[in-house]
Order: sequence, then C-alpha cells, then structure tokens
Amino acid sequence: MVQSHAPRWVLSLSAALLVLLALSLASMSIGAYRKVSLYTVLEYVLHSKRVPPIYAAIIHVRLLRTLAGVIVGAALAFSGASLQYVFRNPLADPYIFGIASGAALGVILSLYWGQASPMALYTAASLGAIAALALVAAGGVLGGGTAFSYIVAGVGIGYLLWAMSMILVLEMGPRAHYSAIWLFGTLAYIDSAELRISLIVVIAVLAVALSLHRRYSRLLLGEEVSAIYGTPYRRALLELTVLSGVATAAATAMAGPVGFVGLVAPWIARLTGTTLYAGFIASTVVWGSSLVLFSDVTARLLGGPVELPLTAIMSFVGVPFIIYIMVKLRGSSAWR
Repeated sequence: MVQSHAPRWVLSLSAALLVLLALSLASMSIGAYRKVSLYTVLEYVLHSKRVPPIYAAIIHVRLLRTLAGVIVGAALAFSGASLQYVFRNPLADPYIFGIASGAALGVILSLYWGQASPMALYTAASLGAIAALALVAAGGVLGGGTAFSYIVAGVGIGYLLWAMSMILVLEMGPRAHYSAIWLFGTLAYIDSAELRISLIVVIAVLAVALSLHRRYSRLLLGEEVSAIYGTPYRRALLELTVLSGVATAAATAMAGPVGFVGLVAPWIARLTGTTLYAGFIASTVVWGSSLVLFSDVTARLLGGPVELPLTAIMSFVGVPFIIYIMVKLRGSSAWR
C-alpha cells in the first residue's frame, strides 16, 4: 500500500498558521492599558454583542493593530523572499537594499510638507521606494552588475536615505515626535484608512505574484534555461523587483521601516519548506506576519509607558539569523 505524504511546505504552512493564530489571540489580549482574557477575545470574535462595551472597544482597537501586523509582516516577508529570488542572495531584503529607507524618506518628506492623508503617504512611500530601487540598480550596474555590487549599493544608498530622513526629522522640531518613533517601526498609530489601503495593495501584489508563480520558479534555473521554458528572464526580474518595492512601500507607509522581517521569514520558510516559488511565498508571508506580531506583543510587554520599536525587538531575532546564515554558507556561493 502506498502512503501519501503532504509536501514539506504544506506542513510548514500549517505550523505557521497555528503560530499566527496563537499570536493573533495574544495580540488582542495583551496590552499596556488592560489585559483581556482569551475567553473574552474569542467571545468578541464569535459574538461581539455579548462582550461589555469597555472590553469590546479595547479588543476592536487591538484587532485593527493585529490586522496591521499581519499585513506589514506579509508585505515585508514577500518583499524579502522575492528579492532573494531575484538576486539569488540569502542576505537580500528590503531593508538591506535601501527600499525601506527610500519609502521612509518619502513619507517623512510628505509629513514635512504637511501632507498627512493616507493616500499622500502611500504615494510618497511608493515614489521613495521606486527612487531607491533606481539608485540601487544604477549603483549595482556601475559596480559590475554582480549580486555583491547590488548589495553594497543598497547598503550605501540605504544609509544615505536614512541620514536624510533623520535630518528632516530634526528640522521638524516638536512635530517630529511621531516621526522619530515611526522611523524604527511601530503599530501604535494605525489608522483604519491606512489599513484598508495597505490590505488592498498587499492582496493585489500577492495575487499577481502567485498567479505568475511558474514563471518566477524558473528564475532559479538561470537566464538561458529560463528562456528555453519560455520565461522572459529579465522581465520577470523587473516584475518581482517592482512588486517587492510596492509591497515594501505599503508596509512602510503604515508602520515605518521594520528591519529583519524580510531577511528572517524566508529563511524560516526555507528551513522547513520548499524553494518552489508558490509554496515558498505562502509559508514566508505567514511566518513574516507571525514575526511582526511577536515583536509587537513583546514591545507592549517590555516597553512600559513607552513602547519599544519593532526593529529593536526584531534585532534580537535577526542578528542570530545573520550569524547562522554566515556559518551555513561559509565557503560556498551557491543558492540554498
């Protein structure tokens, strides 16, 4: 009798969904103001009218924050996974490539000029991300067009754009309090209008990417082999890079630059799943959402009256992963 086994990525995705569910419930239960029991949270989800108004209001606010964390994590994880596919580099992510810094600078410029509507922020974030991508592409070409040259260009341009953002924040004076916190990633200032726009953008990006998953899976075969299978290699690279920029802009406009999510989530998915694009992306986005929710819940628990930024929490997860990647790939340039 032949036994059928579920693909590894299905098991990875199932485990990730369970972790995400647990963290979502914790996110709606835990907060600086008042803790709400899991029973009350479940009762609100199943029948909100039975919950006392004070608890319903608290859970509603935390529900918006939880949804925002899911969206931000999914967007950044997708961006990191896609950039690693494009450049075949395990260290590629929207933060290292300067895309997040470009989106952040766009938002800071919008706030500096007094344009704070959700649409203005998203437009500014998208333009900043695209500008950063163009600068990184130009720098990479000047450096020889290798994956290493793009990484170096991304790091350098990212630092430059970050410095420009900090200068603008200092110029804003007292208006800069929100901006200073936002520059290190936070879900404390989520607006429902921003949430709706982010949700639409991220769903659209994921739908486009997954609908073309066969084309993107062939990128790992190289330009010549991909051409044999009918995949326009350079166009596919451009598509994925642009989709990554759009997803990063959507996440950054809402929560600010959140580091390490785009780097760590693909590696968790890769350790337990597959490198075929559809399964890889599905697992990665769920792990990314879990990472952001974990960071947000931890920030609320440890921050006291002032919440810790998400990047500060993620650093304690991301740095060990970077060391792990260095050890795993020591002496090898192969894509894993």
